[in-house]
Amino acid sequence: MNHSRGDTPTQDPEHRTATHRKPSAAPGSYKARDEAAVEGGSLLFRIAGNTSLDINSSHHQALDRIADPLRVTARAPDGVVEAVEAPAKKFYLGVQWHPETETSPEAAALFSAFIPACRG
Repeated sequence: MNHSRGDTPTQDPEHRTATHRKPSAAPGSYKARDEAAVEGGSLLFRIAGNTSLDINSSHHQALDRIADPLRVTARAPDGVVEAVEAPAKKFYLGVQWHPETETSPEAAALFSAFIPACRG
């Protein structure tokens, strides 16, 4: 989403610290986990119903500059962008983690919101 608007991702960003990839205790989950802070009032917040999400964190790219009209709506504690949205659009939400590998209620809520949005 960000790349299609002219920005390029940072590969293996230097600011990604060990705290960004903390180990998981959950069986069957990605080994790297993180706690994303979600902006209240955002689409992601309305879907997930929480200002904090425990997410998998296996990505090796990070958004560098946020392209217009996107805005950051979730970040890891080290500042890595975990979600962006275009607020003027009905459903334009990009997440950096892989909700398809999660079993959390928040991941299920993402798909429960996404599928009807695709139908129009």
